Formats: sequence, C-alpha cells, structure tokens
Amino acid sequence: MSSKPTYDFKSDFFKKNPFYKRLAKDHLSLFEIESDVVKWEVVNTRGALKIPCEYHFHFYIKSIVGTNPDLSPVFGKHHIAKVTFPPKYPIEPPELYMQTDLWHPNIKSEGKYKGRICGNTKGFGLGYDLYLLVIRIGEILQFKQYHSENTPPFPEDIKAARWVLEYAEPNGIVNKYKDIAIDDTPLVNIDYSKDRKPADNEPIKEEPPRIKSVDVAPRKVETKIIEEPVISEKENKKPDAIPGKMKINIVAKKAAGKKKIVIQKKNK
Repeated sequence: MSSKPTYDFKSDFFKKNPFYKRLAKDHLSLFEIESDVVKWEVVNTRGALKIPCEYHFHFYIKSIVGTNPDLSPVFGKHHIAKVTFPPKYPIEPPELYMQTDLWHPNIKSEGKYKGRICGNTKGFGLGYDLYLLVIRIGEILQFKQYHSENTPPFPEDIKAARWVLEYAEPNGIVNKYKDIAIDDTPLVNIDYSKDRKPADNEPIKEEPPRIKSVDVAPRKVETKIIEEPVISEKENKKPDAIPGKMKINIVAKKAAGKKKIVIQKKNK
C-alpha cells in the first residue's frame, strides 16, 4: 500500500480521458479501506501519471482451499486476488482472478481459466467502485456470498457447487440461507461515528439545524358584546322598506337578451 496521491480532476488531462479519471477515483477509494484483514498493492500502472490499473488484494481470513478424500474441507488463511482493469473500462468490467487455490462455486478451481472469479461485475462501473468490489470478493471468500444452484447466472465451478449442495449445506459447514459462513470476521474496521467519505463529485449533505422549541404563554382573547337596539320598520324612514319582507335594491341593469333585465341583489 503506497501513500495517498493527489489528482487534479479539473485538469485538461482528466477532462479528455474519462478512463483515467475513473481509474484514479477507484485508486483513491482504496485508501478508505481501514482493515486488519485486507491489504492491497499496486501491480501495474498506465499513462504518464502512472495511475494503477492492476492490483493484488491480500485477504487474511479463513476460507476453503480444497477438499480431503472424505470430502471434508481444507482451510487456508491467506488468499490473494488479482483485479485488472481493461482499456475499455468502465464499459467493460474488471477481470477478477484468484492467485491462490480456492474451492468455491463461483471461482474456477481448474482448467485454462483457473482462479477466475464470477463476481457478477457486468454493471460494476455504473453501480459501485473498487472499494465495494473488494468487499464483495472478501464476502465470496467467506462464503457469505455464493451461487451453487444450476440456474442463471450459473456456478463458475460445477464440482464445487455440487459439493456445497450435497455435502457442505447438509452438514452445516456453509449455508447462506441460515447465515452460516466460513468466517465472520469484519472485512473493514467499523466506525459508527462516521460514514464513508463522498466521492469528489458527490455533494456533501449537511444536516439542517434543528429548531429549538420555545415555551409560549397562551394568548388571552378579550371579547366584548355590544347590544344595539333593533330599529323597527316603522322607524325606518326609507320609503322602500317593506315590513316582513327582504329588501332588494336595484343597483344596476344589464342587457341579457331580448326583453330581459338582470337584477343584482345587494344585501343590506
């Protein structure tokens, strides 16, 4: 693990080369990994800035590296995975290969592609960064993640998948449905006082200040009822007042067709 570099993402170089910009951001994401069991090193770089494009990740956790003649598992505690980013990344997903032996349904244990990890990374460039990919590989090694059924996306190693279904799960060695893993060691040191740092282009969300409650005394509303004498119709000197009937004042006359007058009522 090298010292954390500084990249100027506003420079013309990164504006013209999104591939290198993504590689640089993935490189920076690795410095957020605070772990006692996961270590990493740069294997290869690209470009004038020597941005890493290939890594070795060391996992110091318990996993299965093979089986005995009686089908019981053989365990190992140090495993190395290689992650290589192709020239068309992130359009093309990274290549994942184990450099040490592993016995897992989603890791090829023999043949031309021995060590190939099926990490379902088709949408890797869009969905998550290298930090999360490392965690995913670690959980595969711990058997917290595996796919042994003969259904899409299908196991990478048929023999290991059959061993899991016919031996490991029935004997309680692993079982993802019952949360039985080979190793439950936390891959990263958990610090609940802070979350992961946002990416360079991700705005920081600040928590708005809380509104303090204030004790307010109840308002007193004073009401006053004033009684006024009722003026009788006789006392009303207006000639158009008719006792016992609603008074209508004609305030305007408007044409509403032939021989029609619209009367607007004015309430008194």
